[in-house]
Amino acid sequence: MCINSFILLQSAARFEVGGALTILIIGVAIFVGIFSLGRAILLWYWKVDVIVKNQEYQTSLLEYQNQLIAQQVDLFKKINAKSGSNLA
Repeated sequence: MCINSFILLQSAARFEVGGALTILIIGVAIFVGIFSLGRAILLWYWKVDVIVKNQEYQTSLLEYQNQLIAQQVDLFKKINAKSGSNLA
């Protein structure tokens, strides 16, 4: 029992801080790599880039539609002002 704890203490004493830091950095790098790969696969599978592109296109169409409606409202206001009608 005493010999086993002595061996463990010796192996713990040999474990250097620089080695632990290296292992930690390598572990974090592996985790980031796996996370990035998994994220890329999920985004590809669920076609997130296509969905975002379609939403941006829909937004641009809605903005154009709002501009046309605003022009139409201005035109109707001018027509009503010229005719003297109060149909606002």
